[in-house]
Amino acid sequence: MTGKEWTVPRLTSSSGASRLGRSEAAPVIEEVNIVWWADLLWGFWNGLTAWIVFVVHIFGGWEQFPFYNEARSGNWYDFGFLLGAGSPLLGAVGGRGRRG
Repeated sequence: MTGKEWTVPRLTSSSGASRLGRSEAAPVIEEVNIVWWADLLWGFWNGLTAWIVFVVHIFGGWEQFPFYNEARSGNWYDFGFLLGAGSPLLGAVGGRGRRG
């Protein structure tokens, strides 16, 4: 394990059940590495592009592209999504204050 990675056990079925003489698939625990920064970056990207997807959704297009990815939802994804969705607004507000 390197850096800030977490290992999460995931229960899957094995195709080697027939070799064991069983008719059903034998459960196998496989480890999956979850990297927190990948969820953060996906959240930021989806939040940044959410404004475009939102406008297109209003006019009935791109129904196959979700506004928010529920499969990735979690603390880091949510934080990245909020940063990405708020960044155009924060940039506009910060830019106005410097002109005056």
